[in-house]
Amino acid sequence: MPKCQACQDEVDEVLRFKMNGKMRRLCEVCVEIAEEEAEISDGAYSAMKDMMEYKGR
Repeated sequence: MPKCQACQDEVDEVLRFKMNGKMRRLCEVCVEIAEEEAEISDGAYSAMKDMMEYKGR
């Protein structure tokens, strides 16, 4: 049985998810958690850019 690379649990099916530029095989629960963390991280990065008055190039 395949193992999730994040939680190391044996699962019936693993999903491929790109995380930090690398493809990882994760279970459904870990994919949901990773997507939520990525969304929060993007929001924090955007807020930081707004606070620093980043104008871009």
